[in-house]
Amino acid sequence: MRKILSVLLAFALAATLFAGCSSGNKSSAPGGSSTAPETPSGSESTPVETVKIRVAHHAGLAGSIIPGIDTIEGNDFFKSEGLDVEWVKFTSGPPEVAAMVSGDLQFGYIGHGAHTLAAENKIHIISLNNLGNSERIMAHKASGITKLEDMKGKVIATQLGTSGEVILNLALNKAGLSRNDVTVMNMDMAGAVTAFIAKQVDVIACWDIHATNVMDKVGADNLNIIASTQDFSEESSFPSSWTVTPEYAEKNPDVVVRFIRALNKCYEYRDANYDESIRSAAEFAGSDYETFNKGRENVINFTPAQIKEYLDNGGMKAIYQLQLDYFIKEGKVKEGNVDTYVRTDLMEKAFAE
Repeated sequence: MRKILSVLLAFALAATLFAGCSSGNKSSAPGGSSTAPETPSGSESTPVETVKIRVAHHAGLAGSIIPGIDTIEGNDFFKSEGLDVEWVKFTSGPPEVAAMVSGDLQFGYIGHGAHTLAAENKIHIISLNNLGNSERIMAHKASGITKLEDMKGKVIATQLGTSGEVILNLALNKAGLSRNDVTVMNMDMAGAVTAFIAKQVDVIACWDIHATNVMDKVGADNLNIIASTQDFSEESSFPSSWTVTPEYAEKNPDVVVRFIRALNKCYEYRDANYDESIRSAAEFAGSDYETFNKGRENVINFTPAQIKEYLDNGGMKAIYQLQLDYFIKEGKVKEGNVDTYVRTDLMEKAFAE
């Protein structure tokens, strides 16, 4: 299984790096207006009842790119599936999942850390948005902290239950340290960034837009990056996913499949028009293109064709099994079953219709 996953990740990373070497969008319609290739959908020929849904997204490129794409004029990917989407911003997974369980939200985007809640069967995974490559553990260069072992006795800021905590645990294990050897400050990531910049903590474990903010405000030349996602590719995968509660999926399987189809159309558009997708994500999030574009190499995206291939060859479950193995090893969950909470049946149905 690890061999399958390593091949998938190597291929995806190579494709991402190749894409990064080219500038602009991959394809554009005549006249400069970008369009996504058509995705076959049975619902396009059969009228469907419009359903209003509330969907959680996160800040940063990975968590904002789908709602950003949805705001581009002419991109009626959700509307064409009979879905009237209200996007709701969350800063972390646990409160978002609580809102989903209460029925306040129907679907939600989660980062790596919140997948423990999927393993606990509180939510089910219905689409792989991307693999993360943005996690960083950083220290001020003037601190003299240059390697993982130097974290002993230091104060480290991160937000528990997120991928920041995950990479911190992986780093401590690699250095032969435990939580007892350091002081971990559990903070909202915005507060963690502020505390690190002010040198109120020694080290920060962060990801995505938070890592970008640190590097922008402190300066890359003034930082030591002592660990990053790629250092732990054999220990865990870092997927970000779209999710639904099992109760909602059981009662509304057709709506879930329509939502997955809309996501696949967004993924197709993202692949063909990455620059425009980044720009729309930044505008949606109230940021700017330059900031979001710095994170383009920190996510490994997939096309619908690649997702279909991973469903067919077992790669999809391999990604989540590696993640689950890590969660169990670290005591984050006692057990889990990817065959239960990774809904490949619904993913496959979205491709079949």
